[in-house]
Amino acid sequence: MIALVLGFALHQTVVPKPHAFLGDKCDPRQPQVMSLMFNKDNKIVAFARDGEMRWYDNPKQKPVRARKMAEIPVRDFSAQEKAENDKLIEMHRSMWGDIPYNFFVGRLFLPLEGAKQFYITDAKEKFYLYDMETGDLVKKIRLTYKTAVKGTAVRVFVEHTGKRAMLWYGSADTALCFDLETGKELSRFPIRYGLDTIELSPNGERVYASIDNKFMTYDPVTGKAVGKPVVLPEVSYAAVLVSPDSKRVAYGGYNKNGEAMLNAIIDVETSKITKIDQRLVKFWPNTWTPDGKYLALNEDGYMHFVDTTTGVHEFSYTTGFPDLWNRSGFPRFSLDSKKMAFVPELGVDIQTSYFIVVDMTQPRNRKLLKIGP
Repeated sequence: MIALVLGFALHQTVVPKPHAFLGDKCDPRQPQVMSLMFNKDNKIVAFARDGEMRWYDNPKQKPVRARKMAEIPVRDFSAQEKAENDKLIEMHRSMWGDIPYNFFVGRLFLPLEGAKQFYITDAKEKFYLYDMETGDLVKKIRLTYKTAVKGTAVRVFVEHTGKRAMLWYGSADTALCFDLETGKELSRFPIRYGLDTIELSPNGERVYASIDNKFMTYDPVTGKAVGKPVVLPEVSYAAVLVSPDSKRVAYGGYNKNGEAMLNAIIDVETSKITKIDQRLVKFWPNTWTPDGKYLALNEDGYMHFVDTTTGVHEFSYTTGFPDLWNRSGFPRFSLDSKKMAFVPELGVDIQTSYFIVVDMTQPRNRKLLKIGP
């Protein structure tokens, strides 16, 4: 009888997990939002297809303020690049029709520490610094390369104060660090796109990379290795994702055949490895929450969140909307980690008229019914 009572009490006090979090469709009544971020007050600032910058107090309502952005970095294409682009545009037009107009096409948005300023970059040469509150252009930076690199960077990282940046060129198997105060190139790193990965730490003090199954640390100024490589057990290759405080790195590990083996988190100082729930092994680490408490792993239609100290799967965002492909893309989080927002990542020919906002503090009263395909 006592055991039965204790069992009932435990059943009542232990909350089932993982939980399912839902989001809200926001502001579908205006020209489509292409990108967004949170400001220092944990409120959304968005950038729309027609070139408008919008400020929201409540994303379910119309913006409280808006302004057209007159000047953004525009890529300077060579004659050969322009000809190649024209061919792609014509191919698209013949198959699907005209490409929908997007004032910010090809631009990347990078918020800085405290979300008071942000960069817009062409992912090649130009970084324009803007004031988050007013949208005013503060500064223009043009990068100077020691030797030219063809193509456009596939990933761009800026440390949180905005003084250094890394551009990773997949086509050239090269990553480069730059001083954003002068625009000068600092260092280069050979990195095989599709096999190895590399990131600039958010504090700008280190570059972290995975080369085969080794975790490497470099100085971003000199390009030289710092300390000894750490062998990542059980994997042949890995993809790294640095924590907001630069002290931990999440990674997805694969075998020689490209099959997912495990997801884990390595402590940079101690080299201690924390494995993540094996049920999530097929999904790739996507982003950390700003407070570092949770790591999101992406699955089509889901973002699965794990506790970064234990690797336990705590909850998941799941779309309740019939979005094509159900792709969630890369989310943004408020500085207090209480809100998540993103534009659904759909096909180039699908115009999603809304963005999604998720309350990360919502009651955990829905049980997740599905993990994996």
